[in-house]
Amino acid sequence: MAEMILPLPDPDNAGEGKSDFVVWGTSTQYQAMRILFNGQNTNVDATQLNDILSELQFTDTKGLAVAVNLKVIPKENWITTTLNENDQLVVITATQGG
Repeated sequence: MAEMILPLPDPDNAGEGKSDFVVWGTSTQYQAMRILFNGQNTNVDATQLNDILSELQFTDTKGLAVAVNLKVIPKENWITTTLNENDQLVVITATQGG
């Protein structure tokens, strides 16, 4: 649907050449996307995998393994991978120690 902006008369400014505007066909409501992140329902704003990882505070991606809907995603594909509502995201962090 195309956006339409229509002037509406303003009774307080009648005759002064002023009008209010209303936008039809658009929505200003925003709703976060729900995913299953490591077994927990989580709301995220982003849809691209690399942006979701940043949003979830994974700033150091060294040693991360990521799977979306049980499919491992190579690091070079994180920027082009899009998640959808109710997708499952698993992130595993490799650690050293013994």
